[in-house]
Amino acid sequence: MMPINQLISLLQPENVQVDSFNFKLHSKVTVAILLLSSLLACHGQFFSEPIQCTDIPGVSKQVVDSYCWTHQIYLVTSKTAGHDGRDYAYPGVTAERSDVNDKRFLSYYPWVSLVLFLQALCFVLPNYLWKTILGDNISSLMQHNLKSSGSESVQRNIELDRLAKEWSNSRGAYGHLAVAYLACEALNLVNVVGQMFLIDRFLGHTFWTFGSDIIENSMMPAEVRVDVLSEVFPKMSKCSYWKYGPSGQIDQLDTLCNLPINFLNEKVYIVLWFWLVCLASMTTLYLAYLLTVILVPSLQIKIISSKLPRPANKDNVSFAVHSKKLNGVERLGDWLVLNMLFSNLDKWTNGQIVERMNQVLA
Repeated sequence: MMPINQLISLLQPENVQVDSFNFKLHSKVTVAILLLSSLLACHGQFFSEPIQCTDIPGVSKQVVDSYCWTHQIYLVTSKTAGHDGRDYAYPGVTAERSDVNDKRFLSYYPWVSLVLFLQALCFVLPNYLWKTILGDNISSLMQHNLKSSGSESVQRNIELDRLAKEWSNSRGAYGHLAVAYLACEALNLVNVVGQMFLIDRFLGHTFWTFGSDIIENSMMPAEVRVDVLSEVFPKMSKCSYWKYGPSGQIDQLDTLCNLPINFLNEKVYIVLWFWLVCLASMTTLYLAYLLTVILVPSLQIKIISSKLPRPANKDNVSFAVHSKKLNGVERLGDWLVLNMLFSNLDKWTNGQIVERMNQVLA
């Protein structure tokens, strides 16, 4: 598993930008949200009272709380529809014994903090794979003294010539980076959708419509409104405790349990639902944009030209970026690397680099 210090380092600002804004939404923003949520859930679980159950005669309250926390609590499904104080005391809670088929057991709550942390690792993985495959290809092309847009110097001209020659010698060598980049961006979409499936399974197949149900319920009149959150994150539940009676028989004793931890859990997953839906949508749009860039080579030239001083000579840009001797994947790789390089430099420097490239390639 990835060390914690590497995970934290991926959240810090980078000196050389080698990924897209979409990548940062996954590997930085989403990871930060998940780690913060995991810490909050961990605090609620280990540094407060996550569960509080009513007393059972002859049994320590601490034992009852621990038992119900580590074993499955449940709701009575036939008592989840209706209104508090009229149809039931609390949603999913009844005084009568219930058939096992009428019970919905809840077992997710002790694992929330761990699952959120593992999800954070999953969102780091595509970016980690991309940077591992990329290596130092961009940093080796970019020298620190090229960032300055000051006056001309002998050293600067030497570095510009070196970069232009290195580029001419390595044209067509970055095709595998284009394939890897597209694969990792696609993996971002697969991961976010997969995580939504995972959460849905983890919460008992209630996550997919979680946010939409909340929005729909909030628009209903108050007299017919139902507490949607109580069905997924109940604040009150039942727990069956088994013990030996005076004559050696096994007695089933039911207790009512309060779950303060679910006040936090419901807020965490509300935020996650809206964020993951937005993230999946933005990632889909970004992949559609990448597909358009791949299918329209002239768009690649426009993107590079936008990072040069105006007016940019598109013929010079096309000559530096696209070689007729290379196939489509190799040209895409050259464009990708040059686009990342220019994203780290100012327009004045980028313009000089294109001029030197044309001189060397001519």
